[in-house]
Amino acid sequence: MDFSHITIKVNDLSKSIEFYSKFGFNVLFKMDDQALIQNENVNILLRMFGENEISFYDENYVEKEVYNDPSGTKIEFSNKRIQKYNYPPTIAAKLIKADLKKVWDTFVNPNGWDEWFTNGMTMVLKEEGKMKIRWFDQTYGEEVLDEGIIHTLIEHNKIVFSWNKYGDIYKSMVTMRFFEAQIGGTWIYVEDENLVTNEEEFKIKLDCAVGWGEMLTLAKFWIEKGISIFK
Repeated sequence: MDFSHITIKVNDLSKSIEFYSKFGFNVLFKMDDQALIQNENVNILLRMFGENEISFYDENYVEKEVYNDPSGTKIEFSNKRIQKYNYPPTIAAKLIKADLKKVWDTFVNPNGWDEWFTNGMTMVLKEEGKMKIRWFDQTYGEEVLDEGIIHTLIEHNKIVFSWNKYGDIYKSMVTMRFFEAQIGGTWIYVEDENLVTNEEEFKIKLDCAVGWGEMLTLAKFWIEKGISIFK
């Protein structure tokens, strides 16, 4: 079953978890500043208010996110732009019926996602390691080329990388988290932050939202059934 996903900013994470538990929500994973809870076919990501420093473009581009408004408005400051917008991150998740190591190794390896999604991807598996991405867009019949860089790599837990390269900056930061599911199998949770300053970039954000759903579904078929549209 696919799940609906909602992100809610909260002031007190523990009290929020306690509140939602009264409605049958269970904690799937919990960190210091956020927790993912689930009830039937609804996932809710509870995220703390506060400041979060992110360096996900090039070394000269540092961005600060400030979540200081109950409406979830994000205010961004950088040395290249100042912009306020209300677009939340793209969030996608999938439960895969396989052990954590197998799922991790399928997503994080030197050849990337070539077995089931891309067509010429490489990953240098270390922090500051480079990524090269090539895939053939099945919808529009186009070849897509991109570059990225890995910022965080915690084995069997989390990978954070930037991609959507434009000139000397990257327009997107992706966090992929992996954790064992209480009901068996492995959850993969994707959060994609996109730079959106115009209508074209908003269209790209929507295309990426569709793309992540497609990518995770293809991964599930490959890992669980050994089925790939490229084989």
